[in-house]
Amino acid sequence: MPIEFEELKIHWKEREPIELFIRFFDPQSLFAIMQSTNTRAARVLTRHAESSTTKLQYCEWHPVLAGELLRWLEILIYMGLHVEKCRSDYWRSPSHELGRYIGKNRWEQIHRFLTINPDESVPSDALI
Repeated sequence: MPIEFEELKIHWKEREPIELFIRFFDPQSLFAIMQSTNTRAARVLTRHAESSTTKLQYCEWHPVLAGELLRWLEILIYMGLHVEKCRSDYWRSPSHELGRYIGKNRWEQIHRFLTINPDESVPSDALI
């Protein structure tokens, strides 16, 4: 079957990486991720509180905000560019200084509860 050749056409006006990043993580997207993450954290912590007498390390949860979510993503990208043996090393080493952007415990909390799935009753793969 013959296929016609078409010149590559760029349909996006964004030229810089940060502009493209913001295209996918616009305020509406960040808000949806924040809502889903906060809902999941509340569900998990409520279930845990009802079923256990031991204290869960994430009980000090407070709702994630857009700025924290962006910092979490920035640090995740940074980790991909500056690989360490374990995640804790990013907060131990003075060369990284990630603690001034977000604390290790808070980063771990967000990592634990982060989701884009607004309804946990629907499996993630069913949303695709």
